[in-house]
Amino acid sequence: MTDPNRSILLTISRDEVPIGEVRAFTVDSLSIVISHLSNKVWGAVENLCSHDNGALGDGKLRRGDIVCPRHGASFDCITGKVKSLPAVKSVAFFEASEDDTGQVHISRSSGASNGNQ
Repeated sequence: MTDPNRSILLTISRDEVPIGEVRAFTVDSLSIVISHLSNKVWGAVENLCSHDNGALGDGKLRRGDIVCPRHGASFDCITGKVKSLPAVKSVAFFEASEDDTGQVHISRSSGASNGNQ
């Protein structure tokens, strides 16, 4: 059953982001970093470090966090919560799920708390 509060922003094939890596995708003017943590475990956050507006998509995954390549701030790649300085604000997050056909859907739920916290 489809969640009426869920708006799919982007669909990709699971093969587009190998396990342990991140990739940036742009939908309209929104840039999203998709992280492939493990089999069927995905994260999606805004591609903009809250510390200095650097591109998180150029960063690396480290223990479930995406690390900004500019100054080392890190964020939980599923919740967007800031995990280390110099950032002090979280980044927006999106729901990410893989279906049985290998398609990964990135969506924004009206109930999700997207934005800096």
